[in-house]
Amino acid sequence: MMGPFGWVSVLAAALIASGPASVFGTPAVRTAPLDLKTALELAMANNERPGIARAQAAQARAQHRLAWSRLLPSISVSGTYRRRAFEIVAQLEETSATLQANNALAAEGRIDMRVLDPSAIPEIQAADLRASALRESAEQEARRLAFETAEAFYAALAAEATQAAADRP
Repeated sequence: MMGPFGWVSVLAAALIASGPASVFGTPAVRTAPLDLKTALELAMANNERPGIARAQAAQARAQHRLAWSRLLPSISVSGTYRRRAFEIVAQLEETSATLQANNALAAEGRIDMRVLDPSAIPEIQAADLRASALRESAEQEARRLAFETAEAFYAALAAEATQAAADRP
């Protein structure tokens, strides 16, 4: 029984067996017959489903790292610079004091670290489970594509054999 993409795989195997097409649609000449190993390699290289599944697994791993980041310290640094047109100077009897200089610079740094963030624990566990599930899903998608490609390859071989038998006198 063919899955939801079964007929697509049959069509893909038929197209692969006829030879890859160039950008302009003219068929390329295949010098060697297509074997199952080559068909599987072509399917894995040219089908987007395993790549999409791998990208989703990578995204889940990134979300897992993001969940862990809630337990890391946060660092913030800020600074300001102010340029004035002139200094403000106060005259005190024989002494002058600068109240505001032409150039003013202020800097501030801060490090925050939570001792314990209990709300992060279920989030980390959920992200870990999602990453594991999507990794397994990516592997399953690759297996499914290999199975569908092999099924289509053998269907094409059976069709060729049937045609050859029908053509015999």
